[in-house]
Amino acid sequence: MCKLGAYLTGKWKIRSATTDIRIMWDVALIQALIHPEWATVIQAPTPPENTPRKVTLYREIDADAMRDDYWNTVLP
Repeated sequence: MCKLGAYLTGKWKIRSATTDIRIMWDVALIQALIHPEWATVIQAPTPPENTPRKVTLYREIDADAMRDDYWNTVLP
């Protein structure tokens, strides 16, 4: 495993020591930036209790493609 993969895997193990489920939001964000075709970006208004403005967010992602690309990259 590469250094980045070992680092992220170690962090996930520490943060989710009581479960085998890992939400890889950090990887998904990086993958969405690298592969914009794997994510749908929208503009949306903030909730009423926040400063009114439009924010950019990801509405849909191709989780399978992102996960496969990540593990193919970090594993030897």
